[in-house]
Amino acid sequence: MQIKALTDYGVNPKAIFTDKMTGGTQKRPGLALALKAANSDDIEFVVWKIDRLGRSVLGVAETLKLLRERGVTIKSLTEPIDTSTPMGQFVLNMLISLAQMERDLIRERTIAGVAAAKARGGRHGRPQVMTEARQKLAAEMLADGRRGVEIWDAVKALPGPTVGRSAYYNFQKDWLLSQEPADPTDDK
Repeated sequence: MQIKALTDYGVNPKAIFTDKMTGGTQKRPGLALALKAANSDDIEFVVWKIDRLGRSVLGVAETLKLLRERGVTIKSLTEPIDTSTPMGQFVLNMLISLAQMERDLIRERTIAGVAAAKARGGRHGRPQVMTEARQKLAAEMLADGRRGVEIWDAVKALPGPTVGRSAYYNFQKDWLLSQEPADPTDDK
């Protein structure tokens, strides 16, 4: 949707920079490339929303300052902001602050949800693919001396979420390590 809006506005698809990750990470190679390309005063820097320019109020403000120092015009497709006026700067700062607050609230709710799930005995993250039945079957086959794809194929045949090869091999590695006798010289 965002890329279509940019191309509809007239942005050359080769001049559209994206970052695949989400969340609060500051490492954004797409934004870094876009900023590197925006190096003259005849460039219009077009974004879907101003808050795409950073992950915090300070980050967006620093990016905007850098672009303005280069004489680059900034255009938001979803926010009618004229960053060349004091009122436009004020509205921009308010929007950036609201975006920061929204991210902070989402992070706060996520942390609270994870804590509540843990308190209820739930687990956080992807579903456990190596179910108890799969672990039991794999352990029996490993104890019989079988290894690898033979066990993985048998485990995949059991009902439950899809078992990837790496999930099975992680289980096999952990199982094999658990079967090694303790080293009496180890002081841990």
